[in-house]
Amino acid sequence: MKMKRIVFVLCIICLMFVPRVASAQDLVQYSVSDSLENLAKNRTAELSQHLGLTAKQALLFEDKLIEFYGYENTVNNLDISMEQKKKKLGVLAIRKAEEMRDILTDIQYDLYLEMLSSE
Repeated sequence: MKMKRIVFVLCIICLMFVPRVASAQDLVQYSVSDSLENLAKNRTAELSQHLGLTAKQALLFEDKLIEFYGYENTVNNLDISMEQKKKKLGVLAIRKAEEMRDILTDIQYDLYLEMLSSE
C-alpha cells in the first residue's frame, strides 16, 4: 500500500514537471519575410543544380535555409555589439552546416562545403 502511494506521488511529480522542461527549450523566434523566402528558393535552385539535389532534398534544404535566414535576420536586428553579432552568426553558420549534413549525401555535403568556402 505504501509503495503504491510512493509510485503515485512520483507519477504526479513527473506529470507536473515534464511540460515545463519540454517548453523550456531555447527556441529563438524569427520572422520570415517574402524576400527571405524568395532568397531561399533562389539559393536552393542554384545549389540544386550544382549538388544534384533530389526533389525531397530540395524541399528540406529550402526549409532549412528559410529557418536559418530567419535566425540570421533576427541576430542582425538585435541591439548588441558587432562582435557579439559575429559570434552568434558564426554559431548559426556552424549549426546550419551541421543540419545540412543531415539532408545531403557525403559527396553533396563535400561539394556544399567547397561552395561555401569559395564564396
